[in-house]
Amino acid sequence: MGTVVGLIETRERAVKAVEALKKSGFTTADMSILMRDSGQAADVAVEAGVADSTGDAAAAGAMGGGLLGGLAGLILGAGALAIPGIGPIIAAGPIAAMLTGGALGAATGGIIGALTEAGVPEEEATHYQAGIERGGILLSVKVPDGREAEARDVLKRAGLHDLKHHRTQWEKDPAFRYDIEAPAAASKSTTRKGASAMASGKHEEGKGIVGTATGGTAGALAGAGIGAVVGGPVGAAVGAGIGAVAGSAAGGAVDYEAHEPELRKSFESSSAKGSRSWEQVSPAYRYGWESHDRPEYKGKAWSQVHSDLKKGWTGEGKWSDHEPHIKNAWERRATHHAQSGGEAVVPVVEEELHVGKRKVEKGAVKVKSTVTETPVEADIHLHEEHVKVKRRAVDRPVSDADVSAFQEGTIEMKETAEEAVVTKKARVVEEVVISKEGRDKTQTVRDKVRKTDVEVEEVDTPAVVTHESFETFRPVFQKHHKTHYGKTGAAFDDYSPAYQFGHTLAVDKRYHGSDWMVIEPEARKHWERDHKGTWEEFKDAVHHAWDKARGRA
Repeated sequence: MGTVVGLIETRERAVKAVEALKKSGFTTADMSILMRDSGQAADVAVEAGVADSTGDAAAAGAMGGGLLGGLAGLILGAGALAIPGIGPIIAAGPIAAMLTGGALGAATGGIIGALTEAGVPEEEATHYQAGIERGGILLSVKVPDGREAEARDVLKRAGLHDLKHHRTQWEKDPAFRYDIEAPAAASKSTTRKGASAMASGKHEEGKGIVGTATGGTAGALAGAGIGAVVGGPVGAAVGAGIGAVAGSAAGGAVDYEAHEPELRKSFESSSAKGSRSWEQVSPAYRYGWESHDRPEYKGKAWSQVHSDLKKGWTGEGKWSDHEPHIKNAWERRATHHAQSGGEAVVPVVEEELHVGKRKVEKGAVKVKSTVTETPVEADIHLHEEHVKVKRRAVDRPVSDADVSAFQEGTIEMKETAEEAVVTKKARVVEEVVISKEGRDKTQTVRDKVRKTDVEVEEVDTPAVVTHESFETFRPVFQKHHKTHYGKTGAAFDDYSPAYQFGHTLAVDKRYHGSDWMVIEPEARKHWERDHKGTWEEFKDAVHHAWDKARGRA
């Protein structure tokens, strides 16, 4: 089996390509589709009229679920997942199974790895991933050996361009992005712009919360509707399911991108930066930030999710190297969430003293028996018999008895004697008894237990919103300019727009009670869109005007 891959600019062409492959005898079970579901989905949703008052983040879920829901009517096995460093991805087909390990959730491998495993050269896989990141739709099909050329010809007739064509577009316009809702004949690059939060009154932090909280609902409804149009009943069902998951993920992604400059600045000014670059740690920050909004972690503190996040980390490098950055992003996300009307969790930890008991050896008694020999004595009387032979002289006449003595004969007499016979008989004369006796005693155990005490203090820091005009503050701003920018040779007129912009933010009723850290990402986007000069160059002047007009400088 071989694999043929193509990068598609629009949803219309994607559907057309799938249908063309089916008519040529290729099965949908061998087809895969990948697309990124993040900011570009939100922009398309606004232009397509799908976005509503819930904002861009929820629209991202709606479009993501709807678009792939329609295609899922043609290709089954679709799911939403998040790849560290890339963000939310919507995938269908065999490649989706490779990315997820067979189940929806955090990807266990990257797009490049999945494509190379499917037989795509690594260099081409890298370019295809870049195309997905630019908003394109990747379509792949596993074909029997010998039919690769036929499949490529089918895709070419369906309007697909080769990889060289796409790379040329990217080289001409580094900011090139695909507009997946554009008509196939009029596909062109589009630079992400979105609806201005400053103009519409929507807050970037609010987008993140809306995206994660209502993106699922908006995604399900819109996913079912768009999916039904494109893919029929199956597309409606799958679109609704995917839209619900993608809405939450996309909302978090939109919110992360709004705050990425703030996180990057914090990292680069940190003493813990070391030799690492932002590009190396950015996946860790994204992972920590977006994980905070996952439903299963709602209302939980870092200590409660630490082990789960460690298991789910699939980025490059060791967990221990990236853990500080993931934790930093998680806690910053929690802070932003709380400041925007959400809730932050401060666990109150209290230790309890549990006293148990265990057996220990405190000594032992050994009883050892040995055999010793002791000399003993006993007296015994013994009897011996000895034969004595003696001759004696006699002189008497021979009697008849003596005549009989002239016969031969032998007389034998035995000697006897007694000897000592020793025997021993053992007797028990003493017993050594070994036993244990126990006794109970009460011992008082003293130790210290810790408890987290949370002191809640009302901090009265009301922002005094001024109603005075910019001209009232002009002398103050001129003095600030002279002190901070006078040596640069820049005139006050060069920085006057920045001071005016900060003053405008301060008197805007939408930002009453808001903190600078919360509104800065939104202010930066608005500044870079409508003013000349970089945000970093004029940020301090804007911030000073904001504080001064609110009575805090």
